[in-house]
Amino acid sequence: MTLPSVDTPWAYAWAYGRAAVASLLGAHRLFADAAVPRRAPVQISPRLAHRWRALFDVPARASTRVPLLSNQSVGTLLYAQLFADLGLNMRHLLHLQHRTTHHAGVEACTRSRDQRLDCHVRRVLRLSEDRVLVEVQTLVIDAGGQLLTQIEDGFVVNRLPAADLAGLPSDRQLLRELLGLRRRLPRLSTTEGQAQVSEMPVPLGMGLAYGRVSGDMNPVHCCRLGAWLFGLKRPFLQGLALRNLVMRHLVELGAPVDGLQLTFAAPAVLGQALLLVVDGKDFEVHDAKGRLVAFGSSARVAA
Repeated sequence: MTLPSVDTPWAYAWAYGRAAVASLLGAHRLFADAAVPRRAPVQISPRLAHRWRALFDVPARASTRVPLLSNQSVGTLLYAQLFADLGLNMRHLLHLQHRTTHHAGVEACTRSRDQRLDCHVRRVLRLSEDRVLVEVQTLVIDAGGQLLTQIEDGFVVNRLPAADLAGLPSDRQLLRELLGLRRRLPRLSTTEGQAQVSEMPVPLGMGLAYGRVSGDMNPVHCCRLGAWLFGLKRPFLQGLALRNLVMRHLVELGAPVDGLQLTFAAPAVLGQALLLVVDGKDFEVHDAKGRLVAFGSSARVAA
């Protein structure tokens, strides 16, 4: 299928708006086997690539070393279609996990402009009586058929009818880990040991700015009113915006970024400076009060 990208803003706004409104107004159910794999081409224009680099302040000399997800606007629409197939209301979705593997190497991925995204629901795990984890996998393939990148995102979905979860495989250990995320304390010190530290400013307008280049215009990220309507005090940064910000600063610190695993522990509220703390392949993101926002690891892909 052909989907609009943010290079055609009005067409994209129409496609995204229809999907968002339908999700927010629809019933919240789970039809675990209903999602149909989706495939769409995406072309990353020089203008769009420049907008991504400008947003994350990537120097021209480092443009091929920082693997930003410049295809994300089309990916966002594919995710919306998969969630619609599943019957989910996005009000009850929380982006929890992200993994990126650059199979063709970082430079091949950053130089690619004509791509195809193959997106499907990898699995649905039951976490509790009304909660599941939905894992979505996206393969990024270049015009010659080479696999560039494998992307996996995990979303916790709450408040589902118990009957819809009957028969799903369960993972209580994973549930215990998820319940402990909000209580997890930072484990990497900013003042002791050999850890490297980089400040990552997150201005008030970054959620909206990221939405304009990525297509993710969820109101909880774009303005105070939108966050308030969802029961939140303040807007917070999109998960993949934080992912790209971390990538940019990992490269600056000299860390390998062929592979990235990231878990979101708490919202990255807009209007503050986050700290990226890196110790070997492990890293954490701390907020302005020293609380843990995210953690993960970066590594080279084995040959």
